[in-house]
Amino acid sequence: MNSPRPSRIALAERSSSLRPIKLAEQIADEISRHIRSKGLTRRALLGNRTDLSREYGVSPAIMREAMRLLEDQGIAVARKGRGGGLVVVASTGDAPVDALLSYMEFLEATPEELHEVREEIAVVIQGAAATCPDEREFETLMWLYDRASQQLDSLLNFAERFLDVSAQLARMSRNPGLSLFHLTLERYLSETIPIDQADAGATTLGIELGLANLQKTLAEVLSGNRSNAEAVARTIFRNSRLTTLGQNAARPDERRLQRGFDRSALAADLAVSKGSMAATLMRVILREIRARGWPIGEKLGTEADYLARYGISRDVFRAAVRLLERHGAAEMRSGNGGGLIVCRPDPAVTIRAAVDFLTFSEFTAKQALDARGALEPIAIRRLANTITAETAVRLGNALSRTDRCRAVYDILGSSLQMPLTSLFLQILWHSSVPLAHHRDEDASLTQMVEAIIARDPTKAERLARRRLCSDQAH
Repeated sequence: MNSPRPSRIALAERSSSLRPIKLAEQIADEISRHIRSKGLTRRALLGNRTDLSREYGVSPAIMREAMRLLEDQGIAVARKGRGGGLVVVASTGDAPVDALLSYMEFLEATPEELHEVREEIAVVIQGAAATCPDEREFETLMWLYDRASQQLDSLLNFAERFLDVSAQLARMSRNPGLSLFHLTLERYLSETIPIDQADAGATTLGIELGLANLQKTLAEVLSGNRSNAEAVARTIFRNSRLTTLGQNAARPDERRLQRGFDRSALAADLAVSKGSMAATLMRVILREIRARGWPIGEKLGTEADYLARYGISRDVFRAAVRLLERHGAAEMRSGNGGGLIVCRPDPAVTIRAAVDFLTFSEFTAKQALDARGALEPIAIRRLANTITAETAVRLGNALSRTDRCRAVYDILGSSLQMPLTSLFLQILWHSSVPLAHHRDEDASLTQMVEAIIARDPTKAERLARRRLCSDQAH
């Protein structure tokens, strides 16, 4: 027997605190949650449009639009004919990654922050992977490494295989939050490779260095020594960060601009993309918007313009537009002077997609603390270095509130001058264990806030780590 599905009213109430979204989007979200919560796999039949319309209490037209959104995201597809209906086609893990990738195009994260966050997350992941208890996971890891070591003729092919190894290490960490962030960053940074401009010498050097780093990583992970695996990861990613930034590397969006916004740009991104063509086109358009300075209200072009520019079908373009509208980045307006119009994206959409994924991945309190431990201390340190007088007053006032823990963390999230770190931490703070393990009368919270206000970054970071360790002990 099917479990009861939420009513239309319940769906509306659930989203009342977020931006207004279409009912079809709410239905698509609920179906996606249902797939995760039931652990449904590829080819599972969810029901036909008539049955689903009745179960969710919406019209067939609304359900048709919801089904189309699920198809755009690569989650489910409508199968025609006898015994047909909405069928699961892929893991919904791609949806939150795509949501994060989309919003990251709007964020003004610096190369320094991107690489710093990547380093901190990779260290924890590789340390956790070394303690993975499942021998089959190690066998898969070695198989993926062997496959990567055979792709030495092309930087593009090697980068794709490198991503597969990184994804396996993330799975072995047994932490859905860290895995989500790690895979998002690796995919985002992989798209910065100037494939069409890399000379043969740089390509060979890049492959040789990548292979050497993989060998060092796997040697320590396979040894089962967590501290050694973390130390090697720290060295590799720090050297990579210093080398990249030391060469005055362009911002990721500037390096992507080298490809131009035309058919070659789409072809290049499709080569490294793990998602659908519509999702890839959406990110290409997002980068175009970012390159223009995110001009809210400006028209980018008509449907005919985009079909000619990218050589795509009308269905692919309209699917990409639906995804852009879903993320609040752009909308299609009809009529005289109409076209694709730039909008301001809503972080609530991204946070909701990630939180839903973590909730139905059975994200535990310990996993949340491990993920926060990778990011929160560096964020606290940075805030203590850059805190303004206004933020100091707000933090001081928050300590007198009955819900001071939540109030303090809300202020931290809105005050960090690290947009990517702030986004990831807000996802963790609003996950399935939203700070419930903290006591409001926790003296260490007061001590940490006082250190931040006093502009003592070393003490603030130490107290942040102590708080997290104390929570893990409980």
